[in-house]
Amino acid sequence: MPKAAVASIVAVAPVLLLAGCSSAGAGASAGMGGWASSVGTRWERFVDGNLAPLTDAGIAIAAWWIGLAVAARIVTLLPPVRNLRLTRATGRNLRLVGWMLVAATPIATVLVTVFARDALLMWVIVGGLLATLAIGVLAPGLATRSKIDAHVIGRDGSMNGAWSIDALLQVRDLNTDDPRRRVERQNTPDFGEFITIADRSGNGLASIVAWLVQVLFNSSPWLLQVTMVDDDSAITTLRRNGLSLGEVHLRLDPDATAHRPDEASDHHRKLLAMAAAFTAVTMAERYPDVRGFYGARNWRSLGCLGVAQMADDPTERDVYLDRAVELEPRSLLVEYNRVLPAIDRAHDRASLEAFMDRLEPVVNQAAWVCDTAVVFDADPRDWHEYEHGRRASEVLGARCGEPHLMLLRTLMLYSFAARNWAALVDLDEATDAAVEARRARIRRAVEQLVTTLDRETADQCALSRWQALSLGVRTSLRHDRDGARRVWERRERDRRDPAGTLLRMRARAALCYVIFHEGEAHGDLVSAADPSAERVRPDATTPRLRRPPRRSGPTRDPVVIVGPWLEETKASGEIEIRYSYACYLARRSRTAEPGQVRGRVVSEAIQRVEAAQLVDLYREMAEWDPELKLLGAEQRMRDLVLRPIGSAWDIERFSGARGALAGQGVLEPDALAAATGLDTVAQATGLRGDEFGMLVDASTLLRVIETTEAGALEHAQRLRAARSLIDDPAFSVRCLLVRHEQDPAGVVARVAAAVFWVPTPAERQQVEAFVASVVEQLAADRAVPTAPTAPTAPTAPTAAEVLPLRRSKSRADARRSAPVT
Repeated sequence: MPKAAVASIVAVAPVLLLAGCSSAGAGASAGMGGWASSVGTRWERFVDGNLAPLTDAGIAIAAWWIGLAVAARIVTLLPPVRNLRLTRATGRNLRLVGWMLVAATPIATVLVTVFARDALLMWVIVGGLLATLAIGVLAPGLATRSKIDAHVIGRDGSMNGAWSIDALLQVRDLNTDDPRRRVERQNTPDFGEFITIADRSGNGLASIVAWLVQVLFNSSPWLLQVTMVDDDSAITTLRRNGLSLGEVHLRLDPDATAHRPDEASDHHRKLLAMAAAFTAVTMAERYPDVRGFYGARNWRSLGCLGVAQMADDPTERDVYLDRAVELEPRSLLVEYNRVLPAIDRAHDRASLEAFMDRLEPVVNQAAWVCDTAVVFDADPRDWHEYEHGRRASEVLGARCGEPHLMLLRTLMLYSFAARNWAALVDLDEATDAAVEARRARIRRAVEQLVTTLDRETADQCALSRWQALSLGVRTSLRHDRDGARRVWERRERDRRDPAGTLLRMRARAALCYVIFHEGEAHGDLVSAADPSAERVRPDATTPRLRRPPRRSGPTRDPVVIVGPWLEETKASGEIEIRYSYACYLARRSRTAEPGQVRGRVVSEAIQRVEAAQLVDLYREMAEWDPELKLLGAEQRMRDLVLRPIGSAWDIERFSGARGALAGQGVLEPDALAAATGLDTVAQATGLRGDEFGMLVDASTLLRVIETTEAGALEHAQRLRAARSLIDDPAFSVRCLLVRHEQDPAGVVARVAAAVFWVPTPAERQQVEAFVASVVEQLAADRAVPTAPTAPTAPTAPTAAEVLPLRRSKSRADARRSAPVT
């Protein structure tokens, strides 16, 4: 059939159909009208007989709901209720049961009233009893919510939204070790802006309305208000359900701000840190199940600790740490933060042993606070509370139950120092009874670290029954169930551990256990820790999320625990983990079989160190790391660790003044010492007199170093030697001469490390000859006899010669204050 004919039929068909319907409808119009009238009548009868009574009942039920909710909020203002001390779990259960009773009370009352003979009496009795019960259960639950809001008012009298959010976050971050039992943050409610405007209107009626709205509808029982008085002080008020729980005056320590009068840009954050400490400690007193303060009770001490943690200046940090200790000597948080910076200065065997001895009672105190058996036999200090052979719950009669993360931190810090100490012992090839006794203590600490970390990992990977059911339903609807489950687990792990703390701890603990383990399974552990021939995806090695067993089994063997952790370590792309694994491979290279195995170990270590050097912290750490020095004879590792230097302008002391020197015609650093018109050059550089004197001395030393042929050092090696001496914050020619006269071996060792990293005996002799020649020429230029006929006391350098440069000192302080995980 042609397309035109089909189109015509399709067009005519609707017309014919409409015509037929119109003719038929003319005859049946009366019938349709009667049917419509019948439907309307029946609907009206249904509405009058069924919906109208139910509508009245629905209105009554809704009025009951609103009345019960308002009554419960009003009861929260009563003195016995508004400041209750309950666990947050109890309050959550009360709110759940209370809202269920509120929902069921009017429905039950209506049903009982309908079917009862004496409707009024039953309405009064049943409704009254159920309403009283609902209000009595819901009101304490609403009053004990741990939600909080914050208002920070600046010096101009207006509320600062950014500072308010900062205050809330600082309250939340004070006890983050247990996310399920920390002080939570409440978002700004819908009526927040209305309340703010009403409070500032000055109208009494508006203030009353704002207060009523806050009481009846605001879901944040806690309110923190901070009023900034000036740059160094503020007034903090904390309210709960309208009741003021305290008003304190906050002021920064004048000793900490005296030497930095012009740097007040972050003072408001420090004041908010102290306000957050006051808020968190006060809230923790009302909620017995809040954890993460490790027994700390003095909010001023916690506030000083928070200020110390955000301080950039070491002097300011020390002032606030001292103040925190003075306020609460038994605070484990403060003691840990006082011990932590010492690890950055422990680079030799003696300092590492002293650091571990100092840390052992801290580890024991952390174990005691976490209700775990103490780890070491070290005696407690005067401010410690632990007892050997007993737990805190056995002595105090109650379960302490603090998070185990502080115990893990102290053990991780101890294992970090232990690895460096063991590497130095291996370099010195020294073994005696004291070394073996310390190794035994380290093994015991590492085993405790592995078992505690295994329990913490299991808790983090546990799924509730509802989560497991939801995951099963969600993945069953996907085509790739395993892929969907992996994606969900990755997101859930990131939510539970956003910083990857336990991931890094597992890597370091596994490697440390392999290093110090001496059992029959040592060979198997070493083989498992060797680099894999094939790359493995990180998702395939991370612990899976699953339902916990109904009954906790016995503690697993550490050998079984660390096996999967080693695979996770090798597959991880984290910079910290890659660096830690490279340090282990450097140690492994000493015992690996020559040939293919050792070659793969060395190559893998070099690749991972190269990747870790993307971060300045690990690039600087590699220069002194004792474990990496076990690969010091490998030229590829030397070239990677030694900082490159192209010219003398790469020396920091010269690079800062390069533009000013070039403007005065000094085109090379070694030409400054022989230049004329040094006063003009000093003015052009803008340096103080003592700083410019150090710069001239540096030029003198550089000129002598570049002309010294003793030791047969190459040009780049001489520049590295110059950089190691010149960039010393206390550098001057006189200081160098005095230091060499008092400790020549120390000067030679420092220069040799800068030139060769890990020098061989022959290379050390080269450096020794080189340094002796340089010192001799410097002494001759200054007309100082190198070998006096009579013993004379060395001339003490002046204060101007030993005063460090500001930029060099700030950089060194920044390195010392870098955190170590």
